[in-house]
Amino acid sequence: MKTEDQPLVSIIISSYNYAPYLRQAIDSALQQTYPRTEVIVVDDGSVDDSPEIITSYGHQIKSLLMKNGGQASALNEGFNQSNGGIIIFLDSDDLLLPDAIERTYHLFADPTVVKVHWTLEEIDAEGIQKYKRINKFPLATGDFFKQVNQHGPSKCGGPPYSSPTSGNAWSRRLLRQIMPIPEKLYKSSPDQYLHILAPVYGELRAVEKTLGYYRMHGNNYSANPIQNYASEYIERFEHSCNFLQQHLRKKGFNVDASKWQRNSWFHQIQSGIDDIIQLVPSEDGFVLVDENAWGIDNELAQRKRYHLVDDNGKYNGPPSDDNQAILEIERERKEGAKYIFFTSNSFWWLDYYAKLAAHLKRNYPCILNNERLLGFQLQTS
Repeated sequence: MKTEDQPLVSIIISSYNYAPYLRQAIDSALQQTYPRTEVIVVDDGSVDDSPEIITSYGHQIKSLLMKNGGQASALNEGFNQSNGGIIIFLDSDDLLLPDAIERTYHLFADPTVVKVHWTLEEIDAEGIQKYKRINKFPLATGDFFKQVNQHGPSKCGGPPYSSPTSGNAWSRRLLRQIMPIPEKLYKSSPDQYLHILAPVYGELRAVEKTLGYYRMHGNNYSANPIQNYASEYIERFEHSCNFLQQHLRKKGFNVDASKWQRNSWFHQIQSGIDDIIQLVPSEDGFVLVDENAWGIDNELAQRKRYHLVDDNGKYNGPPSDDNQAILEIERERKEGAKYIFFTSNSFWWLDYYAKLAAHLKRNYPCILNNERLLGFQLQTS
């Protein structure tokens, strides 16, 4: 395909007080190997050096300096000023790999495709690769219209089967029909709104390859305690049901949103957290086997969380075999862990590590068994 026949891709960078990372984000957008791009940088009222960094690029980018209105406001204005048939929203603390667009744009040649997403890997505040994939599950791909119509936002192919903001490209055809993002509801995490509505208008495509970096620097929204933002997502879920119902009706489908399932990923996490808090007394410790997917660090509501396998308080991957798994559990039990819980995405451990399962069932009472969690009490006093 000739360059002039290739679609224009707009990379819209939203920025708020991330001056230490902003230049790297802009450079990653400008250094794309794909030839037809425009880079739009929207500053959301930063009070650090971000405006000076943005204006230093001159005509290489289109710069928009706004009063602070939240991330949804910044993305809305960036989209209004864009011309691309494909849109990427890049957070100003993240990076795109040089071939990100080149490896994905052709998927939009199928007119049914409205979203393409790819995997992201973690970097630290200094930009050093941690070789950890951010995505906990395979990315959703295909047509989700039937599932969304019948079950609502719980089956939208969004979290945890999608990438964060910087790991997605959207068709302009889709965004014209669902933008603007409601600004009061989505001052943070506006991609949630896009993920939920995308399946109403077309199909998703996944590229199971790392095409960008997600920076963990301690101020990330996801660094907040999971119980805080899980409850926030659940609150938004009800708004999402209303938005989804409106768009389905525009397409001629009359649905009753009150009958949709309330079992999204965040509903499951919140219910699981409630289970653990109810069963584990304050100040006690518990092992949570979740493959680091639930986003709980070393503490949950004054209860110490242990990882399996644990490396200085951080998850170090699954055990090499049954013997290591049993040794780790017994070590953590001696260190104070009184309970162990397996989340639904880790139920397979009890099949794969059959000796571990037998050890737990033989020695410790099962105290919980539902669709979210399987739990055993490791100590009775």
